[in-house]
Amino acid sequence: MMGFAFYQRLRDAQLRSAALERALTSAHLQTLRMQLSPHTLFNLLNTIRGQITWDPPAAQTMVVQLGDLLRRLLTAGEREFSRRADEVQFVTLYLELQQKRFADRLTVSVPRGGLPRVWVPSLILQPLVENAVVHGLAGHDGAVNISVDVSMLEETLVLRVVNTIAPHKAEGRIGIGLANVRERLEVQFGERASFSAAATADDLWVTQICMPLLRDGPDGARPPDAAEA
Repeated sequence: MMGFAFYQRLRDAQLRSAALERALTSAHLQTLRMQLSPHTLFNLLNTIRGQITWDPPAAQTMVVQLGDLLRRLLTAGEREFSRRADEVQFVTLYLELQQKRFADRLTVSVPRGGLPRVWVPSLILQPLVENAVVHGLAGHDGAVNISVDVSMLEETLVLRVVNTIAPHKAEGRIGIGLANVRERLEVQFGERASFSAAATADDLWVTQICMPLLRDGPDGARPPDAAEA
């Protein structure tokens, strides 16, 4: 009886420890997601401010688009995982807003379909495209091309963002946004995911995520309508 009681106490302690670890992981991930929101909002407000004086109609349109972006941002920030299509729509909206400001310089390419419904960590692409805009425009006055690509290799999902950079630009350090991406992947997938960000010899900056292919979504990853229901 004493041995059984000891086993029960040990088992209860293990369960409490596991529950605490899950809670800490969830809180950690939520903190990493929320760190992205103020940075994104700050940059987009600056983008709209630049339009108000000389093109009020365009600024009004951008305010409407920003409202849509914020709605998506809040919805995605409440979930650990989102559908791949939702993430692509989010970054498409963000890039369209940036294009209105840098229409003479910025060209973007995003996937328009062709993949089955798969799941990715919420807001995982946003810091990659934001970095592509900021990093791509810095240090020169030329045109900038940004491309977003989503592909599958067996049971691995590959997310890649490529942008042109200033010729012979020195490689910069990994900023807060990209560091958050790497940390989130480590927390959620461990060694099953990888992240890389580096300049190439032909004046390109390439960021790439490789993660397990989630076809049906992990536990708790449900479509927004199911969650609301």
